[in-house]
Amino acid sequence: MTSFFRSWILFPACVLTLVAGACAKPSVQEQFVRSDEARMGVYAFELDLDSSSRSYDIYLYSSTVLDTRLDEVRLDVQWISPSGGVASETVYLRDVGKRGVKELYRSGVEPDEGGVWRLRVKVHDPGDDLTGLGIICESMGHDKLRKFAENETFGCLVQASSAELLADGYENLRDHPMKGRWRERMFPSQGPDAPLVLELGCGKGEYTIDLAQRFPDSDFIGVDIKGARLWKGAKHVHTHGVPNAAFLRARIEFIKAFFAPGEVSELWLTFSDPQFRSENSRLTSPMFLERYRSFMKTGGVVHLKTDSRFLHEYTKAVCRVNGLEVLACTDDLYSERSREALAGKAGAELYEVQTFYEKMFLAQGYRITYLSFVIDHEGDYLYPRRPEDFDPDYWRSVEGPRLLFGRDSAETRRQKMKG
Repeated sequence: MTSFFRSWILFPACVLTLVAGACAKPSVQEQFVRSDEARMGVYAFELDLDSSSRSYDIYLYSSTVLDTRLDEVRLDVQWISPSGGVASETVYLRDVGKRGVKELYRSGVEPDEGGVWRLRVKVHDPGDDLTGLGIICESMGHDKLRKFAENETFGCLVQASSAELLADGYENLRDHPMKGRWRERMFPSQGPDAPLVLELGCGKGEYTIDLAQRFPDSDFIGVDIKGARLWKGAKHVHTHGVPNAAFLRARIEFIKAFFAPGEVSELWLTFSDPQFRSENSRLTSPMFLERYRSFMKTGGVVHLKTDSRFLHEYTKAVCRVNGLEVLACTDDLYSERSREALAGKAGAELYEVQTFYEKMFLAQGYRITYLSFVIDHEGDYLYPRRPEDFDPDYWRSVEGPRLLFGRDSAETRRQKMKG
């Protein structure tokens, strides 16, 4: 595939929501092919791409009938260039259900040839439940391209090649060269025993940077998949010379490929997507806790700070059914009651360091919750399956809407709970 495109990153697709329609060349091209229109399980698409000055993000999406769910649907994707060149790859749709959202398939695609590119996607064993397959291609503006180009110059930003990580398949991720070597390669001026702290889903990196400046004897890495967002944090670290802060551009489900056993001391989850309809996508699900345990020290601590009562209560239930040690817990962080209860258990940074979303939700009058717990556990992590452990329908009902603050807002991610 690399001979066709100057730079792009491969991601396995998790696709959901059903949308129909097709656009021509402008900023967004979208096509959807129903299952009964596919020939022998092959879905055909055409994308009109510009090779001169544009870069593209490409998404896949699908859905199932009724309440059926499909796990790891295999897709064999064939790209045919305007001049007739052919290249192929295999990716997977994971956890496809009746409702959901599109997810990234390829980011930063820069075609070497302008014109109409044809895609042929073979779906393996879809059964009768798949409604169809869709593709969305969004062109990126010049400012986004400028940020991507500048990201390449930042020594504090590691950008992983998902194609290399996935060379042996999704279940057998290859180790990244930084695994087990973050201290010596990224933080050489820090002590060899400096604690390593991660923030997953760090966005623009303000939380990671603030923590790094408050705790100069620890090292901090913010992780996110959005390169344009990471640019702001990486730019600040590069410009101001923050020696103990860095960033990693990668999908969080690949996190085991980047850190060695015992390498990480603490982990922050700040305002993560609550993932109402996909339990395994929640960053505090047993599936993710298993990943974290693979690289955290004994006694390693996970911090969850969120406006979502749903995610807060779900995480409490996970801790309860697994007997995890809870260090601190409150459903209203900024209340006087919580401040008194957390005295001695939480530092000033818990209140004074705030993300963009935290400030926005506080301004709207929403409560911020906090939970910290120790990752240690013998055996497999259990799911809170019984209603008395966790009732998802009830906690969805009390979640409430958020005001819309642009496309990437809390309201956008909460559309999943409607309908």
